[in-house]
Amino acid sequence: MAIEPRPQERARFTRSLLDRFQLHRRVGLCSAARVETRLTLTEIGRRLGLGKSTVQRAMANDPRCNRETAERVRRAAAKLGYKPDPIFAALASRRARRGGQGIPLALLVDERAGEEGGHVTQPVVERATELGYRVELINLRAWDTPRRLWKVLYARGVAGVVAKSLRAEHRELLESNDLFPLVCVGRTDPMPFNTVRPSIHFSVHQVWERLTRLGYRRIGAAILRHEPMVEDDFSRFGAALACQALSKHAEGAPIPPLLNPLGSASDTVAWAKQHRPDVVIGFHVGQYFELVDAGFKIPKDIAFACLHLDAASPSDESYVGRIAGIVQDYPLIGRSAVNLLDQMIRHGERGVPRKPITIMVHAEWREGKSLPPRSSGGRRQVEEPRARPTRVESGAGHRAR
Repeated sequence: MAIEPRPQERARFTRSLLDRFQLHRRVGLCSAARVETRLTLTEIGRRLGLGKSTVQRAMANDPRCNRETAERVRRAAAKLGYKPDPIFAALASRRARRGGQGIPLALLVDERAGEEGGHVTQPVVERATELGYRVELINLRAWDTPRRLWKVLYARGVAGVVAKSLRAEHRELLESNDLFPLVCVGRTDPMPFNTVRPSIHFSVHQVWERLTRLGYRRIGAAILRHEPMVEDDFSRFGAALACQALSKHAEGAPIPPLLNPLGSASDTVAWAKQHRPDVVIGFHVGQYFELVDAGFKIPKDIAFACLHLDAASPSDESYVGRIAGIVQDYPLIGRSAVNLLDQMIRHGERGVPRKPITIMVHAEWREGKSLPPRSSGGRRQVEEPRARPTRVESGAGHRAR
């Protein structure tokens, strides 16, 4: 465990360094000519006839500095070889965050019926607090005129924005932002912004490979889709088709993926009766209970793996150890989004980036009795139907996150 030096020890160490520097200068080991003089913002302002505060705003991409002046300052700084001092920047950042409740960040959400709750929100708040920020939750549904949003956030002193799970309908609003750095987080439609999201394509591939290793050969993907379709649907569908086309162990004719819209309980059951897969990759846990209610004995008649176990409550006995599948790492997704936004704030980035980047976070696998090894005879086990949890109702509420 690291031990922090006491204030007296730090002061003593600093004085020893200064004494050593003075000694080296006296004996000629460190001449004044050899000491590098760092170019300051004050010097840049003096050469351009501008005040230090104006130069600071220009270098920080502060919207209070007009664009022509900012460009002139940055060109002069580059020509003169100016380099910011990271030590001073870090100290200034610590001083700014030490007082009050931290620098405000805005978390934009669209809280409508069925949207996920704290999967991303809580990790965002926790990581922001650790870095010296405080998060203000902004529900876009509560704004009659969302275009006023940016001016209000600016007046509140917000330093950056996290947009959680927003859809294409919000794209125009987000693109009108030229005041703040903005990061999209969660399962969201394509936006021209830096984004941290689950790797849906990897999730499908991960499940498919695991099923193959367990001995399953007739794999059916009941992956469904949203209406209207979102980016996740293309990722799931493309990954399923690729896995099916490249599989070297499939038996019989390929099973077409189920791409019906979410919300119809009969679709998964009818599709399973028609194609008789030996295992189903389901979009949500509700499909598991639909099959059980229809008379399928899981895993004896058919095995099951879920792509979104994170929609289920971890404390619900109906899921723990019962249904196998994928759990998205939303804590890592939320924390990574704040880390990225913090970096953008420090670099003075704002508005729509020239080339946005996307960070894809891999999911985790959770074992369950619904998916035993096929070759071990485990599929002869029969699970008795249990009451369906009120949290899941035939896919209702399973919007992309």
